[in-house]
Amino acid sequence: GIHGFSIRFEHPFPEVRRIADVCLVYAGGWSEVHEIQCSHIDPAELESRVRDYWSAGADVWWWFSDSLGITNRAAIERATALGVPLGSFTVETHESRG
Repeated sequence: GIHGFSIRFEHPFPEVRRIADVCLVYAGGWSEVHEIQCSHIDPAELESRVRDYWSAGADVWWWFSDSLGITNRAAIERATALGVPLGSFTVETHESRG
């Protein structure tokens, strides 16, 4: 992989019955999960997923869509309390002209 890691999409963690949206798997076996949140998520579900990934030995980042506004405020607060690094993104659409 590039720089000692490979990028895997929809990467399974069978030991905790989870599938990570994106996972960076490093040469030494360490994994970094990136969950991409495009819809509402219950804070308890977010915490459950984070703890499952942690128990599988993976670090977790959570990315929230800006388009959701305050919909995920409670989940963001829960992630922050757990110490999960957060990111945000904006989905842009382009109309075809012709």
